[in-house]
Amino acid sequence: LQGDSLVAGTLVANDITDVKNMKMIGKIVLQKISPTTNDNWFGNNKVTNDSLNIIWAGGILNMENNAVDSVLTSLKITANGGTVNLGTVAALSTGNLSVNTAGAANITVGVGANTFVSGNLDINNSGTGAITQNTARQLIFNGIDTATYSSTGLAPVIHNITLNKVGGVKLNSPLALQNTLTFTRGIIKSDITNLLKLPAGATVSGAWDSSYVDGAVSKAGNTAFVFPVGQINKYAPISITAPSLASDVFRALYTHTNPNASGYNTAVHDPTLYYVSPVEYWLLDRINGASNVKVTLSFDSVRSGGIGSVADLRVAHWTGTNWMDEGNGGTTGNNLMGTVQSQNLVTSFSPFTLATSTNQNVLPVTLIDFTASKIGSSVVLNWKTTNELNLKSYEIERSKDGILFVPIGSVKAANLGAYHFDDASPLGGKNYYRLILRDKDNYAKNSPVRRVDFGKIVPVTIYPNPVHEYVSIRTEIETNTVLIVTITDQAGRTIGSSSFAAVAGSVKTISTKQLPAGIYNVQIRDVDGIIYFTRQIVKQ
Repeated sequence: LQGDSLVAGTLVANDITDVKNMKMIGKIVLQKISPTTNDNWFGNNKVTNDSLNIIWAGGILNMENNAVDSVLTSLKITANGGTVNLGTVAALSTGNLSVNTAGAANITVGVGANTFVSGNLDINNSGTGAITQNTARQLIFNGIDTATYSSTGLAPVIHNITLNKVGGVKLNSPLALQNTLTFTRGIIKSDITNLLKLPAGATVSGAWDSSYVDGAVSKAGNTAFVFPVGQINKYAPISITAPSLASDVFRALYTHTNPNASGYNTAVHDPTLYYVSPVEYWLLDRINGASNVKVTLSFDSVRSGGIGSVADLRVAHWTGTNWMDEGNGGTTGNNLMGTVQSQNLVTSFSPFTLATSTNQNVLPVTLIDFTASKIGSSVVLNWKTTNELNLKSYEIERSKDGILFVPIGSVKAANLGAYHFDDASPLGGKNYYRLILRDKDNYAKNSPVRRVDFGKIVPVTIYPNPVHEYVSIRTEIETNTVLIVTITDQAGRTIGSSSFAAVAGSVKTISTKQLPAGIYNVQIRDVDGIIYFTRQIVKQ
């Protein structure tokens, strides 16, 4: 079976022995009825717009892939007997991937190369055989939309996963990963039942604010471990020191909500604690074993609230009746970001949160967003907050050099969540703005600084629009300036971002081949946050 084909309905081909250079549009079913022969299929094949369904009866099928095989919509592999080896030479790329076995059949994924899945991954092993990934290969979730992972029957053996998917992956079944998990982009959503399970020896790397696990993660083993958890676009890891046995299992989950909402009363605590965080908490449970470990909590001034004194931070543990002071056995970082470890080994578990021994860390308000925009001859400041407990006011300050700030106004905190302030008389040239968040005890913290320039307008041109494969951006800026181009979808999710050194007449070209048809926002700003240009583009 070779060459280009257009299938109006469904093409069913039985006992095909040579499939290569196939470029087909439509629904394709290739099935092996004779159960004893061995075949080498595939090379440089592409099925667009619809699906490819491969049914194997017995013997050995090697999908050689001496060039990339791709199925843009869905690929379904069903082995009712024998062995199917996927990707024996080069990469296999597909939208949805469905892998199914029955009887004693076996399927090995990524024999000689990585496997790319941009859609859902469904695995069904109803027999006694195995669905296995090559230990040296990666299963790479890529693309933009949110995908799901589901598994029934005997669990597959998956060794390595790379998450490079803007929309992330939702687990509809437990996912046991044997070796490595690499975070690049996107979030894994899990829960207590459908959780990410990591055995002894498994490693995790690359987690950050845009890529982590929103939900439950379990880890077995006798080595120290950092659980890659987070929520609301914030990485919020919790760590344990090494348990005693390789069979010990701990499970962690982070939630950015007030502990009081779950019955963990932050007003009831040991007398050595001055204040318990009403912003966030972690559930850390010992699932198997009896090991006691030290617990390390992370903090972030935006996520966790104001940190005035790192030395006064404490690890607090809910005992069922009150928050216990687990002490401060050491810290890292500064008042913007860092960690605090319990003083001693913890003997009982779940929940944990940050606390303070003094009044130096009592500003839990979280600044979600703060922007400064030039509107006509004025500057409009907008900001959003959560957890305005004990907050008195937002003081607005302005500077002409970003160093010396003077107050220009104040807005009373009213638990509204969203605020604005108009500066009707901005300075000529550069204007720097910041907020001072002040509580009723007169403790305060500063917001990030925003800049608005009332100097010369910089012309920016974007073309073509509508776009197909590429979009080009031309600037006429007079001095060499680093500009950042960000593309977002209509939901506000960042699709891509890149920077370039701009001078007069410079052109930045960005590939849009991988973007689905739709409307996107293009924003150009400098490293100080000044927005030069915002425009909608249409991808066709």
